[in-house]
Amino acid sequence: MGTPNEHLAPATRRAYASDWADFQTWLTTNSRSGWPILHDDVINYLLSLADRGLRASTVERRLSSVSVTYERSGGPPLNRDRRVRDCLAGIRRRPGQEQDRKTPLSSDDLRAYFATLTGHLRHLRDRAMLALGISGAFRRCELAALRVDDIEDAPEGLRIMIRSKTPPRIQPRTVGIPYGRDPATCPVLLLRAWLRAAKIADGPVFRAVGDAGQIADHGLCGRTVALVVKRCAQAIGKNAALYSGGSLRSGFCTEAAEAGEDERAIQNQVGLSIPALRRQIRRAGVFRDNAAFSLGL
Repeated sequence: MGTPNEHLAPATRRAYASDWADFQTWLTTNSRSGWPILHDDVINYLLSLADRGLRASTVERRLSSVSVTYERSGGPPLNRDRRVRDCLAGIRRRPGQEQDRKTPLSSDDLRAYFATLTGHLRHLRDRAMLALGISGAFRRCELAALRVDDIEDAPEGLRIMIRSKTPPRIQPRTVGIPYGRDPATCPVLLLRAWLRAAKIADGPVFRAVGDAGQIADHGLCGRTVALVVKRCAQAIGKNAALYSGGSLRSGFCTEAAEAGEDERAIQNQVGLSIPALRRQIRRAGVFRDNAAFSLGL
């Protein structure tokens, strides 16, 4: 059986190997064949994970790892099968999964965190990653997959092409990143500062940085992006367990909605359907147009 190829980031290879090993253990325990893998086995494995209480996001990650590993070993992509995707959607709709949604990270949170950072290259990277993540409403995998040639300068800021999670034969979508009001949190200026300081002219945008400032050749994995978000939350006195990579995306949705932005304008940046967008918005609108103000209390 194959493993993810050697050109992937080490952390990504370890994650894939761990998830693949768990799936293989499940197959052996349930007396199932390891090759070829049947879609029914994948579905039953995902259901077993959900029954064990794993979060929908974790189940989805396991599916991605198994599918990628199997595909690199010569099999078809398992996560594109309609029944498998329907199973995953059903797991997301299970009672209790809504509570898995993470707390939004706000621009004020970033401002407070950035004030604690130094000029170390890793801190320059984290500033750029977090500011860009919120302003572009990016998923953690999209930030991890971002490459220099996906970025185009524009008079208003940057145009960024999003390739991650784009279905085959569908044109990747482009997101506009405008200049921020504050240079300390401006995603355009911070991204340029990181690329310039790290001397990155091509390839992955966000990379591992050693304690001595050495820059890796490979890009980050999505888990590292989530860890940066958690580190930000913890540094400003928040409960890091309530935050994840999704806090950047929901942070954009929540803050934009609280500022009174039209749903369609938010949708254009996020690339979600309106119902999915509304699920991303946490606190916005709780007090705006609130009928409780009419009570005589």
